[in-house]
Parts: sequence; C-alpha cells; structure tokens
Amino acid sequence: MSTKKISNKQAFLLSLNVILTTIILLVPSEMIMSAGRAAWISIIFASLLILAIHYIVFKLSCQFSNQSLVQDCIDIFGKILGRLILIPFIMLNIELTILIIYESVGFVEFVMPTKGAMGIWIANALIAGYLSYKGIETIMRVNGFGIFIMLFSIFIIISTNYDLIDFARLQPIVLDFKQIARGSLLPLHWFLIIPNLFLVYKPFFKDKAKVLKISLLGNLTSMVIISVLLATTITIFGSQLGSIIEYPFYTLSTLSITGLDVTVFVAWIMATMIKVGFYYFTSLYLIKEWFKLSSYRSLILPFMIFTVSLGYFQTDIHYLKTLFIYIITIFIFVLEVPFLLLLIGAYLFKNNVKFNP
Repeated sequence: MSTKKISNKQAFLLSLNVILTTIILLVPSEMIMSAGRAAWISIIFASLLILAIHYIVFKLSCQFSNQSLVQDCIDIFGKILGRLILIPFIMLNIELTILIIYESVGFVEFVMPTKGAMGIWIANALIAGYLSYKGIETIMRVNGFGIFIMLFSIFIIISTNYDLIDFARLQPIVLDFKQIARGSLLPLHWFLIIPNLFLVYKPFFKDKAKVLKISLLGNLTSMVIISVLLATTITIFGSQLGSIIEYPFYTLSTLSITGLDVTVFVAWIMATMIKVGFYYFTSLYLIKEWFKLSSYRSLILPFMIFTVSLGYFQTDIHYLKTLFIYIITIFIFVLEVPFLLLLIGAYLFKNNVKFNP
C-alpha cells in the first residue's frame, strides 16, 4: 500500500490544473466555432455530465477498496483479464502525455516562431522526468505555486480588458442542442481527466470522502472560470472573430498592459509542464503497478526518450491540429467513457456481493 501523501487542498488544486491549463489555451476557439455564442453553455453541459460520472465511479471505487486502480481491476476481473482491460487505459495515458506536450509546443511556436520544437520537447521531458523522479509530493507542492500564478494571470486579463466587453455580442443565444453537444466534445475529454487521475491516485489520498467532495468542487470551479473566460472572449471579439483566433485568451493579454502577455505565457507554460509531470508520474505509476515492479524510477529515462521520440518524430503539429477534434472524439467514446462505465458496473456488482453476501 502506498503512503498517503495528497491533502484535500492539493487534490483541489490538482483538479484545477488538469482542466484549466489545457482548456484555456486550446479549447476556446474550437468551442466557439462549434457552438457559437452558446459556447459557455457547452462548458456547463460537459462539466455537469462528467460530474455525475466522476461522483459515481470514485465513490464506488472507494467503497470497494483502498488499493490502486490496477489492483482493483486484478481483484475484480482476475490477473490476466484485469491486466488486459488496463492496457488501453495505460496507452491512453501515455498518448495524452504526448498530446499535452504537443499542445505546449504548439503554443510556444505560436508565441515564439523562431524557437526549435525539439528543444521544447526535450525541456518538457526533462522537467516532467525530474518532477516524477521527486515524487507526487513534490509535484503537488510545485502545482500549488503554478496554479496561483495562472489564476492571478486570468484575473488580470479579465480586469484589464473589462472596458472592451460588450454584452450585446452574446445575443442572441440560440439553444441548439446539436451545436451545444458538438461544442462540448473537447471539454468533455478534459473534464474526464479528473476521474481518470483520481482513480489512479486513490491510494495516495489522506481522506477519500473529503477528496471526493473537493474534486467535485474543483470540477465546478473550473466550469465557472472557463465559462466566464469564454463569455469574456465572445463579448470582446464576437463569435466570428473568436472562432478564428488560435489562442484567444492569450490574445486578450496583449490588448491591455504592456508585458502582461509575457507573464501569461510564462504562467501557462509553467502550469502545462507541471501537468506533463502529473502525466509522467501517472503513466510510470500505472506501468509499475501493472508489472508489479518495486519502483518506477528506473523507467523514467526510457520513458522520456520514448515520449520525445514518438512525439517529435511522428507528430506533424500543423496536420494534427486539423484532426484534433476527431482524435478527442475517439478517446471519449471508444476509450474513456466505456472504461469508466465498465468500472461502474464492476464496482456495483462487487460491492453488492461484498456488502450483501
């Protein structure tokens, strides 16, 4: 059994990081393109849907055991089938690690086009490798600082651009469910990160009952922040311009205080690198549990080489951007949601047998 190291406050900040860092940079223009003025409603829809799934699966998981997700699957499905079921989930985490680095590389290339992509990939891998080597406690401490800087930058962006806001640009709001559902695809994926990571980190939490409430609060807090930022983007740029600006929130930082864009750039890159650290640790921890290894640290260097090689040499960033929404849709409906629904059914069955023999 792993030593419990994650406090309730750290769990809350974790839930903010894994959603805000990526969704702020990547999702807004895609969502506005899909849902128009109702993009902020898509965020609420995605958040509440995943909130229900997260509550059910994490509560059932905690009722079943205090063990890791890998051990739960082995206990429920058996040594062979349990491991086989986990292979797509582990591969998904590795692929998401690469995609998150890709997102930060794309952002850096947008802000500083002359910088070499290889150096950015290596820098991400080195920092993530170092954080995962130091362990989950170090990642959580660094995350607290990173989230503070990022939230402060968000506050500054909104407050300094308040004079540009025109609420008339939010009108008229057409409640087209197809548009809202289409706009919710990307945020659905990012909100799914919370239950996925919390299931993996279950042995590390000090108070699982409170952590469940805290993680749900993190989901709702992220929903409010992103909804406000999306609405702000639309009220300043309008839905047409907001849908074609690649990084609208970053663009907002260039409209007011000189040098604010640099602060925002540093804050978001820092938070993204911390998120990569979370995913490095998660992937390595899952591999260690799957193979029953005594430590994951010996895997760090090979994993760094693997992620950089696969990401840099096999990823055409500009081509991948055109396919991103399709990749995410496959992740959601082929891997993530079916896996969580399978766990919910398995936990329900096993808990019923356990408490009603």
